[in-house]
Amino acid sequence: MWRKVLTLGLGLALSIVIPAICCWSACSQSDIGGTWRFYAASGDGYVYGSLQVQSNGVIVSGTAFKYSDGSSRTVQGGQLNLSSVCIVTGHIHLSGGITVNITHGALESDKRCFGAAWKDSIGSAGIATGMRK
Repeated sequence: MWRKVLTLGLGLALSIVIPAICCWSACSQSDIGGTWRFYAASGDGYVYGSLQVQSNGVIVSGTAFKYSDGSSRTVQGGQLNLSSVCIVTGHIHLSGGITVNITHGALESDKRCFGAAWKDSIGSAGIATGMRK
């Protein structure tokens, strides 16, 4: 009886672990480079726009964030960091002295989409999703 339980338990464990190992992609910092479209929401409304990110994670100045109230802010730089297990952190500097901190995010295994939690320097927080342009 214990052999059946052990065999079933081991089979179940392997059916969970093996696909996770096979399908989880490793990331390198350069995977974050490119142009990203993003959409973010918080209790205050929403924001959308694009980010241009160099392969070293440096955010290029000049693109705009557009807000649901009709206002916009210009990107003035920042940095995105990507860990070897595809975790995204960083910060984005916007006009008006606002900094958006990416507190925790993840790049999907195909490296074309991400999701993240963020908080800015004026007290808003929310979630964001994006895709490579």
